[in-house]
Amino acid sequence: MEPVAGATRRFLTTAAIRVQRDDIVLVDSAGRERWLPLAGPHAVTESAAVPDGLVVGPAQAPPVRG
Repeated sequence: MEPVAGATRRFLTTAAIRVQRDDIVLVDSAGRERWLPLAGPHAVTESAAVPDGLVVGPAQAPPVRG
């Protein structure tokens, strides 16, 4: 697995996402956990998966219409 856009090889092989009954738990490459609730005012209601190798930056973002 090759690093892409700011992701180190270690991050790609050690980072994890766990879905538990009431929370989503993100674990970084140093083992630190970030718990995100699945219910309540700060609940995670959407997610997105980014395929390996996809790099999206400001130059590739769609134009803002207003």
